[in-house]
Formats: sequence, structure tokens, C-alpha cells
Amino acid sequence: MKKFNNLFRDYIGYILSLLVVLGYILTGVFILNDTGKNITQIIVDSFIIFILGVLLSNTMGLQGLNDGDQDERVVEQKKAHSGVLLDAQPFWFNSPKFCEYKNKTALKQERERLLNFATLSYNDFFDEDGRFIGKLIKAQGSMKKFIEKQNEAIRQACNLEITQITPSDLVTENAKPGDPLARGRSKVQYVAQTNARDIIFKIATGIFGGIYTAQFIGADLGEIAYRIVIAIILLAFGVVKYYANFRFITGENNERTKVAIQWLKEFKTLHESGFFIKKIEESARQSEEPVI
Repeated sequence: MKKFNNLFRDYIGYILSLLVVLGYILTGVFILNDTGKNITQIIVDSFIIFILGVLLSNTMGLQGLNDGDQDERVVEQKKAHSGVLLDAQPFWFNSPKFCEYKNKTALKQERERLLNFATLSYNDFFDEDGRFIGKLIKAQGSMKKFIEKQNEAIRQACNLEITQITPSDLVTENAKPGDPLARGRSKVQYVAQTNARDIIFKIATGIFGGIYTAQFIGADLGEIAYRIVIAIILLAFGVVKYYANFRFITGENNERTKVAIQWLKEFKTLHESGFFIKKIEESARQSEEPVI
């Protein structure tokens, strides 16, 4: 028999739809009237609704993150990451050199892409160390506009800045967004970015609930019914938050771990091929001063 959280995830769309429909049906038995509350009463009621909304949304959002962490796909990926990280421990001292190699390679790839789109060759403008050795093309004649676009591509390639990875990016969640070496948002980045949007929704709901109250047609139970509607709205926000957080952990965040595993495997392969020893020897030869 499936656990409750598994059933909840499987049928979350139906649950959310049912809550929305129920809220809509309840609004059919009452009308909205201005409460006539003073500003203090409106602020107090709005604040209470806001706090309830934040607590409910954050609680369900946290549950979504936790359930995502316990998902079989995420657990297996973390086990795999721990395994390759353990394999890399004996030669971890070379991890800064590996990151330098990845950063340099990624910069070259992006520069090549920019220049290739402009029908230019990377080797005509940059040396093996990524230093600019070319010059802008003189624009004249019927090809002037096309050459200007080529020169713009050259300038962009020279000024290009990409994400730089460090050894910590192979181990922890700290990573920057954008460019070839980006792995997507970390859990901390995701929570920080989504919280601001959620608070805006709660404030709007709180103000609405503070200004208006409900009165039943021919009855005096409007306050109770309206509180139910507000609760359903806040619960719907919580359900959306839960689902979004769960999808983030099992999707984007899990992909970050997958990329880290790929980098660690590449790190091990380079180590076993003697790549870092060759780099050390090259650096030593370049630093040797001529004997006078």
C-alpha cells in the first residue's frame, strides 16, 4: 500500500483542483461586503492572515524539500556522488588544477562558439593560454556591415566572463548560475528566490481578507465561511509550494549532483592519465631561469 506522501504526490493535481472548486462553490452562498473596519482592525486581520499563510506555505514547502531529498532518485544520486568523491580523495590535492583546467577549457569553448558564428577561427585571435594575439578587422567596402559584426564578436570573445568553479563546487551545493560550468541553483539559492514571490501572494491575500468580510444571504455565518475560503486559498498556495519544491529537488537540484559526479569522474580519468604530472613538469620548465 502506498504511503500518504506518495499518494499526495501522485494525486496533487486532483487535490489542488478540488480545493479550488470547493472554494468557488462556497463563494456562491455569500456576498462580499465592505466590513467598515478601521485601519487598525484591517491591519491586524491582514497580519494574522499573512502569518498563517507564510507558516502554512513554508511548512508545506519544507515538507516538499524533505520528501524530495528522500526520493529514490535523489538518494541514489547522492550515494553515487559520495562514491566518486571518496575515490578522488587520494589525489584531491590536484583539484585546484582540475578546476583551472575546466575553467580554461570552458572559456575557450565559449570563445570558439562566438567566433565560429562570425565565421572566424579561434586560433587566429587567441594563443594556447587564452591570450589575445589577433586584431580587429578593417571594415571597408561592401563587406563593411558584415566585418563590423565580426569585430563585435571579437570584442565579445575578449571581454567574455564565465562561471568559475572551485574545488568546493565538486563537493558542496555552492555554485553560481549561468554559463558552461553552471549546475543550476542550489537549495539555498532556490529557497531565497522563491520566498520573495510567496510573500507577495500572502500580502495580497491578507489585505483582501482584512478589508472584506462575508455575509450569508439570509444568514449570519458569513465570517465562518469566509475564513474557510481564505484557508483554502492559503492551503492552495501551500500545495503549489510543496509540489514546486519537490520538483526542484528531484529535478534541477538532482541534476547538479549528476554534473558533479561527471566532473569527479573526469578528474579521476585525468589523474590516472598523468595529466597533472605533465602540467607540473611544464610549469617547472617554464619557470626555470637561464643559467648565466
